[in-house]
Parts: sequence; C-alpha cells; structure tokens
Amino acid sequence: MTKYIKADEFYYPYHVKGAGYLAIENGRFGDWQEEAPHGAEIIDYSGFSVAPGLVDTHIHGFAGVDVMDNTQEAFETMSEALLGAGVTSFLPTALTASFDTLDDICRTAADVAGQEKGARIQGLFFEGPYFTEKYKGAQNPSYMKNPSTAELDQWLESSKGLLKKLL
Repeated sequence: MTKYIKADEFYYPYHVKGAGYLAIENGRFGDWQEEAPHGAEIIDYSGFSVAPGLVDTHIHGFAGVDVMDNTQEAFETMSEALLGAGVTSFLPTALTASFDTLDDICRTAADVAGQEKGARIQGLFFEGPYFTEKYKGAQNPSYMKNPSTAELDQWLESSKGLLKKLL
C-alpha cells in the first residue's frame, strides 16, 4: 500500500521542491507530486521539511553510552537517540583494544544489527589496532600491532560481515 508524506519542503541532492507529497511504496521513498491521489493515506508533516537522513561513519558513543561499553543496551540506546538527531544509519566505532575485546564488540553488534528501533547499524569501524606510533593519535599504544589476516577473518566471522572499516 502506498502512503504519502505531506510537507512544506522536500530536500533533494541538488534542489529543493516545495509543498507536496512524497510517496512511500513498500517502505521505500517514491516520487514527489503536487497532489496525492484521492483517498490516499496521508502522513501530515505540514509546516515541516523532509530531508534525507544522515549517515554517521565514525561515532564512538552518544546519549551517555559508548561502543566500548559493549552491551546490547548501549547499541540500542545509540540507535534510538541517533534517529532523533537525524541520523538514519551509523557505524559504531571502537577504540584500539585487545583482540578479545574487539571480537566481543563484533558479536554484540551482530546480535543487535537488524533489530534496531532507531538508526540502523550499517557496519562497524575499528579505529585500530593497526596503527603506527606516528599516527596513533589518542589510541592506547599498548594495543597497537601489525596487521593480521587471521584476526581480520575472525572479526569478520564474529561480526557476521559487519566490520566495514579498520585502521
């Protein structure tokens, strides 16, 4: 069933459309039009603008929780709170840590992904442990090491393919 969002403005990549209706077909955005079909289900956002959601590719924490807390509740809290800030998907970002800690984070994120009530977990970002001293920034140097394909393979398995960025 097609629904329509009614709003005053609709932001597109290279232009803004004025007042009208945006179709939602099977959970996906469809075409914008000046008028909705007679009898259509309308979601009324008169007085508001509609814009694409943001994608946060580097976020350690939000709303009082941190990825390093490594709990389902922390990931769920971030998901719900981020949506309220306009973020529709994100890559939870872990600090440099031990292999086991990062592996546990992979498992927790994989358990939560797909069950979110807010912004969707689109992947994981590990900020380390494969840094050099020169580029470590604020990361804990005691966890820095050379890259390992065996570690990467394990993290990819534990995360069910969610690990997308790794430094």
